[in-house]
Amino acid sequence: MSDRVTMRCLRQGCPRTRKVDRAILEDVPTKVAEIHSYCPWHEKEGMKAYPELFFDRKGRRLDPHTWTLI
Repeated sequence: MSDRVTMRCLRQGCPRTRKVDRAILEDVPTKVAEIHSYCPWHEKEGMKAYPELFFDRKGRRLDPHTWTLI
């Protein structure tokens, strides 16, 4: 099991991707492998004023409240 989560920008065509230590993301369960949200280049209204999409290792989207497949 990986101890890192991949962060990708929601903006189509943006090359920004980074790996974040899972320990920093306290509320994110181990089944989450990727989080898609706007990177600092593309966010317009500041932190948490944009959507965050969560995906498992197979690329399936997860509900952010129940952590089940959508």
